[in-house]
Amino acid sequence: MMIRIDTDGAATSGTGTDVLTGETFVSYEHGIAIIGITQVSTGTVANDADWDLYINGLSTSYGWKAEELNPANVGLLDLSKSPIKIGPRRKIQLKWSGQGAAAACRLVLQAVPA
Repeated sequence: MMIRIDTDGAATSGTGTDVLTGETFVSYEHGIAIIGITQVSTGTVANDADWDLYINGLSTSYGWKAEELNPANVGLLDLSKSPIKIGPRRKIQLKWSGQGAAAACRLVLQAVPA
């Protein structure tokens, strides 16, 4: 499954919005394992977002800088050998920051049922 999270394009930090639901979180009845992450570049790395993963409103140790996710450098951050596993019915949020100027960014998570 693909989970697409957007910035609002009018601020340099905030909580990402799920493209399918318009909510600032996603949650699944079954657990998921995140196996890949990429970000569609704005064309200027300084305006690409840095992202942090929150579960049930709490910060986790997972975070990614724009440079790690830049398609020109990486393409896809492959986590398939060591996926991020998230239990069932957890509230998953992605918060962004680090933009030099406000720009619309999209983070794409590749996930499978866990």
